[in-house]
Parts: sequence; structure tokens; C-alpha cells
Amino acid sequence: MNNAAAQVSDPQAWVEESADLAKQFAYAPRVRMGKTAVMLTRDYETSARNIARSQAALAAARLANLINEALK
Repeated sequence: MNNAAAQVSDPQAWVEESADLAKQFAYAPRVRMGKTAVMLTRDYETSARNIARSQAALAAARLANLINEALK
């Protein structure tokens, strides 16, 4: 986890970061909707899982930082 990223306390920045990750990885051109939908590969699934785990860890670190600041 990037320590600098964990220090970001702006929720709008979190939203934008998540949206960028979704566009880059989850909704990349290989994913389509409708009658032309494709089966997702094991690599896609593994990558998505790793990104989700990383983002969950980052969210936990950010929450811990916010709680620590609030309790000072």
C-alpha cells in the first residue's frame, strides 16, 4: 500500500481515484454489455480481486487516519 495515498483525507479524491480504477480495470474495453457480452478471463478476475483487496486495505488505513485525527 502506498503510504502517501493513505494520508489523503479528501473523500472527493477517493471517489475520483475509485472511478479512475474502475474505468481502467473493471470497465475496460474488453467488457461489453448486451448481446455482445464476453466471458471474463481468469486474469481479469485475478486482477480485479487484487485491486479490490488493495483498495480495501487503503480504505482501512484512511479510516484509521481519520479516527486518529478525530481523537487527538
